[in-house]
Amino acid sequence: LDPYLLGLWLGDGTSTAGEITSADPEVFEAFRTAGFDLGLPQRKSKATTRCAKGLITVLRGMGLYGNKHIPESYLRGSRAQRSALLCGLMDTEGSATKEGACEFTTTSPALRDGFCELVRSLGTVVNARESRAKLNGRDCGPKWRMKFRPRETAFRLERKSSRQKP
Repeated sequence: LDPYLLGLWLGDGTSTAGEITSADPEVFEAFRTAGFDLGLPQRKSKATTRCAKGLITVLRGMGLYGNKHIPESYLRGSRAQRSALLCGLMDTEGSATKEGACEFTTTSPALRDGFCELVRSLGTVVNARESRAKLNGRDCGPKWRMKFRPRETAFRLERKSSRQKP
């Protein structure tokens, strides 16, 4: 699976399906460009969920079905592959602060650890801070926010990359 697509799915994909939920049409276009047929859109507030036909088979083969994590082989890929994976993760679950630094938030310890290793493998210092995830005032457990400032852009989406200051 293309590293950018893997990052998109790890960030905004359904862990037990070949679905992606996003408000950014560019996310779906990336899957279409890679040869995936997309199912009909299902609206969920501002975001849309679409099935990428055949993606679930690929994810099962990679051991990712119901087990979101960054596979070891992707952490050891070329610099370009690791950068593409980072962009996919950041285009979905990442943001740029007012100061232009990058942030990535997750509730998954496996994604936290893999993300930190990925960023460090690209020569960037990353700091992780733990806090509590809340939904409608209800405590949903721990979450981690990773903050870093890479030398190159960490996004492909223009609305996010325009805020980053490498």
